[in-house]
Amino acid sequence: NVMKTKSTIILSIVTLLLAVFNAPVLAAPASAASSSGLRSSLTAQTGIISSSYSPQPGDVKLTRDKVFLNMAKSHLIVATGQPVKVDAFLTGYLPDPCHVLRIVVGAATTSSTINIQVYSLFKPGVACATVLQPFSVTVPLGSFTSGSHTVLVNGTKLGSFSASPVTTILGTK
Repeated sequence: NVMKTKSTIILSIVTLLLAVFNAPVLAAPASAASSSGLRSSLTAQTGIISSSYSPQPGDVKLTRDKVFLNMAKSHLIVATGQPVKVDAFLTGYLPDPCHVLRIVVGAATTSSTINIQVYSLFKPGVACATVLQPFSVTVPLGSFTSGSHTVLVNGTKLGSFSASPVTTILGTK
């Protein structure tokens, strides 16, 4: 009878572990869009709200860590028109499901460089499954009316784009 109880306990633990490791991991809950104009609606491409990845007040209690960016699959999305609207599509992996993604977009510098910081945060001492957690997110960079701009992600060039000012041609009759 003791052997049957041990077998039942072991089977229960194995079943629980399999359920945990095979369960889908949900994205972090979305917060309201910040005043910087980040989208507050779901993006059709990823289903992730970018503003939920802005730094949060409780972040100071967490430890900063890296992310594994897939720069080959990350790219700029440049919408034609005036002004030119630009998003950065970023994809990669977090070290594990317990890490949370953070993205900080710096304002365009005088050299027309836009710097994006992408990192993760985790709570030290919390046990977590050692499995890479994929992410894909679209980050609005803003609208641009003129100039050439380069976008860097963690110091690596993601891409460049140009925006031309609208010229109005007045006709005569």
